[in-house]
Amino acid sequence: MGQLALVIFNGVCVLLNISPLYYQLAQGNANSSAISMSLWIMISSLSNFINLIAFYDNVDVERLPGWCDINVKITVAGVVGRAAASMCLACFLSSVVSPCATTITRRDRRNRYLFDYFLCFVIPLAVMGCHVLYQPSRFGLRPNAGCVTTFWASWPLLILNLIWAPLFSVAGVLYSTYVAFRLAKHRRDFSRAIAGSHSAITTGRFIRLTAFAAIYLIIGVPLSIYLAYASILLSGAYADYSYKYIHSWWDATPIYPKPDARELVSYWSDVIVAFCHFLCFGLGGESGALYVKFFQISGLNGLWTRLSTKVTSSERAGSWPRHRKSANPYSASHSDEAYGGAFHLNYSESRSGGGVKVVVEREDNFA
Repeated sequence: MGQLALVIFNGVCVLLNISPLYYQLAQGNANSSAISMSLWIMISSLSNFINLIAFYDNVDVERLPGWCDINVKITVAGVVGRAAASMCLACFLSSVVSPCATTITRRDRRNRYLFDYFLCFVIPLAVMGCHVLYQPSRFGLRPNAGCVTTFWASWPLLILNLIWAPLFSVAGVLYSTYVAFRLAKHRRDFSRAIAGSHSAITTGRFIRLTAFAAIYLIIGVPLSIYLAYASILLSGAYADYSYKYIHSWWDATPIYPKPDARELVSYWSDVIVAFCHFLCFGLGGESGALYVKFFQISGLNGLWTRLSTKVTSSERAGSWPRHRKSANPYSASHSDEAYGGAFHLNYSESRSGGGVKVVVEREDNFA
């Protein structure tokens, strides 16, 4: 039952995060840290889903030849990549609230993009490539979990793998602490502080980015430190490094017992992070236009119209403003139909702050 739940939730995470990933990519390099996080979350969720499906209640490696070689490398790189992306996201938020935000030039932004991509992809790929130095066998197998990454307890494991995720996580915490300090200092004129950064990011989007960064760090920091500590503790005393000796069991495929509750923590943490990513970025106004296009292309526009009409009617029965002319928020003109959903969703989000936010969030690109 536990594996079936993991299969279902990972599959749902893949589908739910298509819209946030598409939107992040559409923003271009100005969204480098969020793009990196979205890509790693999608890659990890898809890899876990295929892994769990292929080895559902079995350890027959012939069912999907070559997959475990790919999966173990994605696992090694994904842990480091997500931690690096969370740090870059916190660093970007700190630059928005920094007193020096008004002096940032286009060259500074370009350097930030390159730095983000270097940390989020080059370093994880380097860690993935170095895995072979302390990899005793191609992979292991575990019933109800699939492919397992193998490693040999030696100094390359500590330097080339275990320290990176905790290092990025701690750096992310420091940046987040600075963001919290600046927000507490400017809590009375929070919106003005964000607008004064000369960045096209809106207050609502800044809040969502901050919320996701905080959630990921709350989950990722303890988990990364715990996994590094557990790996060191379980490996025992480190042996002298010998490449030839380590790879003497290269063709062997160790079979591990079924994962217990403690070992399933890392699997479920990926699911929790993926759902939090969708809640922060998949329900905002920027994803509304994509949902509208999907319903129109799939021929379900009539169903979407009826549902949105019912939602609007129920909202008007309460405290919803009555100056809108149409009960259907998506019955816009042809030139505006791609933005109709976004306007409706943004308007509902900014009921306490009026309709100013709707105008601001029409600007797609931000730094």
